[in-house]
Amino acid sequence: MLEPTVTIDGKRYVNLLETVVRAGGHQLPEGTTNWGLRAVYRDEASGVRTSRNGFTYPGPGNWVEAAGPFYRDAHRTRPLRDGDGLCLVTTDIVDIRWRGRKTGDTVWMWTGMASTRIPADHLLLVAYHAEHVLGLDYHRGIVRVERMYVVADLDGAHLITTHGTGAELTGLHLPSLSLAAPLLMQGLTPSEIEAARRTGVDMEALAHALRAGASPGQALSMHAAGVDLREYGSCLSDGLTHNEVRCAHGAGIDVRLYRKARRAGISDDHIYAAHRAGIDVFVYPAARQTGASDRRIRAAQRAGINLREYVLARWAGATDQQVRAAHRTGRDFCLNGSGQQAADGAATLQALLVLDGWLSRHMRPPADSFSPQQSFDFASLGYRRPDLEEELDAAPGLRIPAHG
Repeated sequence: MLEPTVTIDGKRYVNLLETVVRAGGHQLPEGTTNWGLRAVYRDEASGVRTSRNGFTYPGPGNWVEAAGPFYRDAHRTRPLRDGDGLCLVTTDIVDIRWRGRKTGDTVWMWTGMASTRIPADHLLLVAYHAEHVLGLDYHRGIVRVERMYVVADLDGAHLITTHGTGAELTGLHLPSLSLAAPLLMQGLTPSEIEAARRTGVDMEALAHALRAGASPGQALSMHAAGVDLREYGSCLSDGLTHNEVRCAHGAGIDVRLYRKARRAGISDDHIYAAHRAGIDVFVYPAARQTGASDRRIRAAQRAGINLREYVLARWAGATDQQVRAAHRTGRDFCLNGSGQQAADGAATLQALLVLDGWLSRHMRPPADSFSPQQSFDFASLGYRRPDLEEELDAAPGLRIPAHG
């Protein structure tokens, strides 16, 4: 017996197969025990229905049989050769209990009904008997049978736009609904999707935010506030709440930088304090990782010290006093080992490597060492030093100095 919903990875979805059967008032034909769906090509002029290698399906009210010979294997759903069964998908598989095997969650994969990626524009509602099963996949809902009964022709696009809200559409091959299908899965209605489209929202970004756990209302409100929905979805995927992201954006903090700072373990109090003080939230976590306190970072900012250079100097082993002294005398503490001799150039290379590693790794704590073959974007830091890049390539095995 078909259920109104199916469970996939612990989440319940609308059972489209049950919807089709119920809405059409269909009854299982004599000699069948289970329902299924099959995608076919449909020639509009002749009405001929075909699948792989030109195999022809009859119209409603007729049986269709594979030619054989058949290879019976409980776990094989792909025919070994032409004639080795017909494939369909079903959410009725829990009733089969074929060969005594039990099933857990059913995952209805649309690829099961479409040999060679047939679009789901035209579907057949079919029925079959459990005794005719040659092989099945309990977890994907795919069944290979000797014969099936064609019950009805279905317009795939109409079915999904009419009944697809909240349905499981993973793997659906229907180009006309490629953007709408993920939104329907997340519970949006066609009218809501059309309204969102009119606002100019990126539909793929919206689907990403919904998959991350946002409600349609939350996602659309963030879009209206000017938040990039991809970044918003990434924030939710990282464990941040809607209210945390909304408040950060409302305070004027870049959502992407806020997410990276939080991933680095920086508290909201410090992030907001840094933002109010005019400190670059992108660099602030790196500065904290050098061992500098919030008070010292603020003091460096008030003294007019470039915080990116401050981070580099701290990573090179300089104390705050050395940095301040170099800054007061106008010495290039960043590119000369915090005012030390040029012989400390290796420390400078390490500092550049560490900071750029920080930024390129979303503010995760650096490893003990980095390979010089790794790619680092020096230009993003404001440094255009080909000589440093050449020196880095020739200096394998650099180690990050210890920091107190």
